[in-house]
Amino acid sequence: LLPPAERRRCGDIVRLALHVGAEALEATGARAADLPTVFTSSSGNGEVLHQICETLAGAVRDVSPTRFHNSVHNAPAGYWSIATGSREASTSLCANQGSFAAGLLEAALQSATERRRVLLVAYDAPNPAPLAAAIPIVAPCGIALLLGHEAAATHATDADRMRFVDDEHRALRAGQIDELGDNAKKIDGVGLTNKLEREQLEK
Repeated sequence: LLPPAERRRCGDIVRLALHVGAEALEATGARAADLPTVFTSSSGNGEVLHQICETLAGAVRDVSPTRFHNSVHNAPAGYWSIATGSREASTSLCANQGSFAAGLLEAALQSATERRRVLLVAYDAPNPAPLAAAIPIVAPCGIALLLGHEAAATHATDADRMRFVDDEHRALRAGQIDELGDNAKKIDGVGLTNKLEREQLEK
C-alpha cells in the first residue's frame, strides 16, 4: 500500500495494521479513502519505545527522528491515510488489555451516530523486556472489521437508533458510565447491543 519511502521508514507493526485493514476491505467493495477509521492497540510499537528509552538512559541521548516518528501511537493511522489517500477522521486508542473492546465500542458508536460505515483496525505485537512483563503478548496479531449502520436497519427503526444515540452515546461522551447499567460497565461492546435488543423484544 505504501510508497517506497514510507515503506522503508515504517515498522512491522504498521505493516501489520495496514495489511489487516486492506484485507478487511477486499471483499466489501468499500473504498478506503471514504471510510473513517478507529485504530486500537494495547501498547503501540513497544520495540521502538524500548529503543528510545534505552537511548535516553544512555550517555548520548540523540533520539532518531524516524524512531520518534514511529513511536507515536497514531503512526499506523497516519501511514494508512498516506497509503489510501484518505482525509476522513481517524481515532487512535489505547486501553491496555481492554483496547480491542474500547476500539469496537468507539467504532460502533461512530457508525450509529454518523450513520455510516467505520473501519476498525486492532493490532498488537510482543514487547521486549521489561515492557513485556507489563503487557504480555505472545505473538503478533491483528484484526480489522468494517462496521456499518446498514446491517442494523432490518432490526431497528430510525427512532430506535436515535434513542440509542441519545441514551448511550451522549452518556458515554459525558463520562456517565454508571447511567448505562452493569452491561455497559463491562465496556466490551456487548452491553449496548444487548440493551437495544431488549428494547426491541419488549415491544
